[in-house]
Amino acid sequence: MSPSAYGVLFLLGAGALALWAYVRWPRLMPSRLTRILVHVAVAIVATHFGREAIELLASLNSVGFSLAAVFGIALPLLTYNLLVALWVLALLAAVRSGSR
Repeated sequence: MSPSAYGVLFLLGAGALALWAYVRWPRLMPSRLTRILVHVAVAIVATHFGREAIELLASLNSVGFSLAAVFGIALPLLTYNLLVALWVLALLAAVRSGSR
């Protein structure tokens, strides 16, 4: 499998996990804009530090550490970022329809 195909499948998998969490646990979505913005800020900061951790683990040239970086850091971070994006889109849709 080519790296670009793996990247697309990885993104689709993280998106499926985020969508599943959004549908499975709808009460996790913050009800106020300020709380969603806090989640956006946390996602940005976590992504910054997660990238640093992934680079550190990848520099160790070990298959185990590389797998830990991909599935232990990158996948949860990407899933969380996509979940927060779903929350933002849901809030915007609710504001537009006037239900919030």
